[in-house]
Amino acid sequence: RTGGPGAGGISLLLVERSFPGVETKQMQCMGVWCSGTTYITFSDVKVPACNLIGKEGYGFRYIMMNFNHERWMLAAQASG
Repeated sequence: RTGGPGAGGISLLLVERSFPGVETKQMQCMGVWCSGTTYITFSDVKVPACNLIGKEGYGFRYIMMNFNHERWMLAAQASG
């Protein structure tokens, strides 16, 4: 969260795996092994302001725009 309450307080940040406080552990999943599903743990990670993706406070909007494309793809796949 980079701002106040609500959707306007959410921004997208690039958190690099090499940052201190970032831990990753591959999940042992059944099925799609090539997906690389991973547990990610953040412990007091410091992210520089230059790692902001897009505009500050627009993170929720960006995420919702991506979900719309995913929904269309799922609908297309489901209908054959």
